[in-house]
Amino acid sequence: MNPFVRILLKEMNLALGCTEPIAIAYTGAVAASFFGLNNIKKIDVYCSPSIIKNAHCVNVPNAKGRTGIKTAVVLGMIGGNPDYKLEVLRDVNDKHLEAVDQLLDKNIVNIYTKDTEENLFVNVIIKYIDNTVSVLLECMHDHISQIKINDEIIVDNPLNEKDFEDYSCLSLKNIYQFVKELDLNNYPELKDRINLSIQVNSEIANEGLNRNWGLKVGKTIQNSCNNPDVFTNAKALTAAGSDARMSGCSLPVMINSGSGNQGITASIPIITYAKENNIPLEQLQKALILSNLIAIHQKHHIGKLSAFCGVVCSSAAASCGIAYLMGLSLPQLEMIVSNTLVSAGGILCDGATPSCALKIATSLDCAFVSLQLAKENLTFNQNEGLV
Repeated sequence: MNPFVRILLKEMNLALGCTEPIAIAYTGAVAASFFGLNNIKKIDVYCSPSIIKNAHCVNVPNAKGRTGIKTAVVLGMIGGNPDYKLEVLRDVNDKHLEAVDQLLDKNIVNIYTKDTEENLFVNVIIKYIDNTVSVLLECMHDHISQIKINDEIIVDNPLNEKDFEDYSCLSLKNIYQFVKELDLNNYPELKDRINLSIQVNSEIANEGLNRNWGLKVGKTIQNSCNNPDVFTNAKALTAAGSDARMSGCSLPVMINSGSGNQGITASIPIITYAKENNIPLEQLQKALILSNLIAIHQKHHIGKLSAFCGVVCSSAAASCGIAYLMGLSLPQLEMIVSNTLVSAGGILCDGATPSCALKIATSLDCAFVSLQLAKENLTFNQNEGLV
C-alpha cells in the first residue's frame, strides 16, 4: 500500500471523547474482562505525567459531567466494551454510572504518577481477593502491550521499530505532489475514511453550535458577528466541535495523531470553506487528505502527547487545505506553516479541558492571517523565532 495511505489509515480513526481518559477506560475495561467486578480489594492506576495532564479534569464521555482519571478507569471497568477500543464507552447507561459512584465511594481507586520515557503510558492493576490483573497500555491510545495475571504474563506485545510506519516520506513537497496526483478511487478504504471524517466531525461541530456545551466558545464567535465571513464560520464551527467534545458529548470524532481536537481542526475549516464555495466533493477529499498529512507531519516530530498545543499544527494544516482549494502553490503552503508556527507556536498544552475550544479559535485566527500573508507571498525569515 502507498505509504501516505498507510499513515492516514493508521492516524485517522474514530474515537469517543478525549483520547486520554478513553485510553484509561479502555485499559480498565480490558483488565476487568478477566475476573469481573466482584471481590475487588484495590485498583491502582499508574499514568505518565502527560496522561495525567490530559485526563485529570476533562469530562468523560457519557458520564454526565463526571470527570477525571478515577471516573474513566472505573467506568471502563463497569460499562466499557473493550472490543470498541477508542469507543469503549459507547454503551454506557445510567445504571453503569450509579455503579461507578458506588465503587468510587469505597475509596479503593489510587492514582500514581509513573516516571517513564514513554509519554503515553497507562497501567491498571486490579487486586482481587484471590487474583491480580495488570494491563499495560503504551505508545498508542489503543495498544495493550502487556497483560499479567498474578505472576504470569499472558500477553507480551511491545511495539518495536518494525511496528511503526516510516514517516520519512512526509514533507510538504511530497505530500503536495501525492495529493495532486492522487486518484482516490484507487484507495476505497481511504475514501471511506475521509468521507466518514466529513460526516462525524461535521455532526459534532453542529452539535456544539446547536446546544450549550462548555463555555460556548463556538456559539459566542458565531453570535458576535452580524454577517460572518467563511473564516468566522469555520472558526465558530471548529471551536464548537471542541466545546462539545471536551464537555462529554457522546458523538464520536475522527482523530488525527491521537487527538480528536486535532482531527476536528484539520477538517472542519476546510469542510466549511468547501460548502460555502460549492467545491466539488473530490476536491474537498483531496484537501482533507493534504491537511491531515501536513498535521501528522508536524506532530510526528513532537509526539502524540506534549506541552506543545497540537491544534496549532492542525490549524496550519487546515489553512494549507483551504489554500490548496484556492489554487495556491507549494511555496505558499510552506509559508502558511511557517507563519503559523512562528507566531502561535508558543501556546501551552495544560491538559484536555474546555479551554481547548478557545485555543483552537486562537490558532485558527493566526492560521487564517498566515494564509492571507502567504497569498501575498509574505513570510518570516528562516532564521526568525521557531522558523
